[in-house]
Amino acid sequence: MPNYSIPTMLRDHIKANALKLACRPLNLALSNFPLNVQDLQYNCAALTVEQVNTMRRLESEGVRTIEHHRQLRLAFIRENLPELRRGVVLNIQLPEWIVVGRGTQWGVSTTKFDPDENHYIVPDLAQLDPGLRKNLSTWIDRALRQVRLFEITEYMVGQALDHQYTPTTSHLHAFWPTLTTLVDPSMAYGHNNKNQVQRWQDRFRNPTRSLRAYKPDADVYNKFAKFILAADTVLAAGMVLPDTYRTNTDVQVLIEHWERLPGDPTFPLPD
Repeated sequence: MPNYSIPTMLRDHIKANALKLACRPLNLALSNFPLNVQDLQYNCAALTVEQVNTMRRLESEGVRTIEHHRQLRLAFIRENLPELRRGVVLNIQLPEWIVVGRGTQWGVSTTKFDPDENHYIVPDLAQLDPGLRKNLSTWIDRALRQVRLFEITEYMVGQALDHQYTPTTSHLHAFWPTLTTLVDPSMAYGHNNKNQVQRWQDRFRNPTRSLRAYKPDADVYNKFAKFILAADTVLAAGMVLPDTYRTNTDVQVLIEHWERLPGDPTFPLPD
């Protein structure tokens, strides 16, 4: 079959569909945070139990100078939770307010995983139920794995759809065949767009007989192969998982920062 140059419209379409799939395992991993509001209030708010009870009692008696917080940043670091492989900073949105020892509303672009940092709270978990503590460390490790896989997938989708590597349909088939299956008319908006995407879907379903001439150079293959393999596991999971929906009663969590270990990849990759 003929080979075709890939238009920007189609590159954007494939990227949007890939990232939608990648979000499904990520959102599932970030759901069902093991600590509820009470656990967070009494174990993670930089206050003693007596202080929490005093502030809540004063608030119930009509004192209006006590701040209500529905957002906080918590750092779970290996110094306090040695079960973790990597430290993380979590941005937590609460369904109801709590009182805290200090506010943590302001995020930063980079961070150290150190108790002396002042834009997050490092919880003292000494009184946390051992079962909850285990569930927390397991949740963090699993959620962080998906965050890291999403980072890889997002980066690789961008690289794969760059004209430098895939100027044509045959180049994309040779570079990363999974992406050629993400041309989906049902995900296009408007009659004309659906018809265009349908034509491109038909074209991708009938690739050039031999892709040998379109395979990436060895250095490009060696640079990206393991990341494409990792991203393929994410896209495969996204194809079978449903979308995850959160309610206003859920504790909602995002991983804002995580501790990178020696050997962890950082993006963009060096040339």
